[in-house]
Amino acid sequence: MADTKGDPPRKILIIGGGIAGLTLALSLRRMAAATGLNIKPIIFEASTVETYGGGSENGPHWLMWRYALETLLELGLGKRLGKIAWPILNFKSTDAETGEVLVQWPPEDPAQQGTADPEMAAATSDSTLPPMVGLRKIDLQRLLLLAVAGVRDELIEGFDFAATGANNSDLSDDAIKGFEGDLARGDGWFEREGYAELIGDDTLRLGYELESFLISATTGNITARFTNGHVETCFMLVGADGLDSKVRDLLGSGRYPPQYASAVIAHGITRTHVTQEDVPTELEDHRPIPNYSTQDLYAFAPDGTASSVVGRGLSFGVTNIGNGMLGWNLIAAQAEPHTFVNEFTMQRRRNTISNAIAARPRQSIIVGANSVNNLSEISTDTTSAEDKWNTPGAKVVAEPEEIQHPAADG
Repeated sequence: MADTKGDPPRKILIIGGGIAGLTLALSLRRMAAATGLNIKPIIFEASTVETYGGGSENGPHWLMWRYALETLLELGLGKRLGKIAWPILNFKSTDAETGEVLVQWPPEDPAQQGTADPEMAAATSDSTLPPMVGLRKIDLQRLLLLAVAGVRDELIEGFDFAATGANNSDLSDDAIKGFEGDLARGDGWFEREGYAELIGDDTLRLGYELESFLISATTGNITARFTNGHVETCFMLVGADGLDSKVRDLLGSGRYPPQYASAVIAHGITRTHVTQEDVPTELEDHRPIPNYSTQDLYAFAPDGTASSVVGRGLSFGVTNIGNGMLGWNLIAAQAEPHTFVNEFTMQRRRNTISNAIAARPRQSIIVGANSVNNLSEISTDTTSAEDKWNTPGAKVVAEPEEIQHPAADG
């Protein structure tokens, strides 16, 4: 691709403003700067300014191997990684029935460190980085947004990755401001934290949902049309729009939809230093929930560790991602999508109605079709959430932030 001085840059349209889209845009810009190529990546994201990245504060957490960290270092994100990531030095997955260790790092036999597994091999490379880190997806997204906005990493004070780990400060302190604060909470954090002003419309355009595109047989240029009526011409279009990719559907005329993987994933983050509210005392089948204190949780998932237990059709994993946060995920096999979610929802509604009637047996209760969940506000318990939390043996339970149905591309 020959460039001519003075010509406008050739546009690369990236459909999707998630982790993949942001990373690709950053990589292309750095490549252009290094090679002199006259290209300009522009990200088009369907979410609006108000909804971009919203509601994912307790969403996915990631266990990232060293080779992925090294890639982020090459993109200039090094120093900020210590603000959002926690070193993971030990990982173990065991069989729930036999107790057999299925996967372990580091291996008990040092000779096994020469394994052919690329992830394990990468973790043995000569580096001051930890073999793995745990972090929240939303924090990595914020970090990439800063980099795409041109905020230079060297302006952040240096650190020793293995020594300091994550440092998002006390998440319960609303006075903490800036990137080190836990501001990515609830809807609207993108606008609230100032990213809307920091990143120009020529880099990230929100509220642009792809509708169709055409490829010119003469020039090879691509004309993309969006649902808001906007039309853009480029020489390259990249689909980074996730599982339900519109780009893939258009390219394959809908013949290659994602294939259901016969499983459901529930995940979330337990904040051990924040008072838990509405803590249940029993399971849906009325079995009591054991009492666990914060000390119990840290004994199960101490600093620097990640672990999982695998059973028949079920897997549960916990990663200590620092800052008093434990990321967890539950994977359950199910033949048809939404089976567990529907059963759980119906049982929860039945229990809610039963509890409401038991709490006020002499009052008439009229429930509308869309107001069943409001009955959860009815309670006869006068114990405050703070008292429950500070009581020895207090229970710690996190509601799933998101429930996903995993699929693999066919």
